[in-house]
Amino acid sequence: MTDVARPFLTPTGVYVAGGLRLVLGIALLLTASTSGAPRTLRVLGGVVIVAGVVTPLVGVDRARAIVDWWTGQGTALTRLWAAVAVALSLFLGYTVRQPAHRP
Repeated sequence: MTDVARPFLTPTGVYVAGGLRLVLGIALLLTASTSGAPRTLRVLGGVVIVAGVVTPLVGVDRARAIVDWWTGQGTALTRLWAAVAVALSLFLGYTVRQPAHRP
């Protein structure tokens, strides 16, 4: 996972990462109304959009310090984060395939 983060530790990369987060957040908001968990996806989309706006403000040096700290924590944290990412992906896949419950 750190290999994925390293290319984003440049001035351009930080803006690309922020832009990708904005696109993902907007996609979650647009998908929310037709999903099985609209409120959850709206909240998640809002959080991702805020993260996208904040990402460039963090800057390259601080982002590099975060990645360096993360890699220094050993494999347990990386495995935990990977498990969270897989669980979130499965949840998103499930909710967007479920029709919205209309009373």
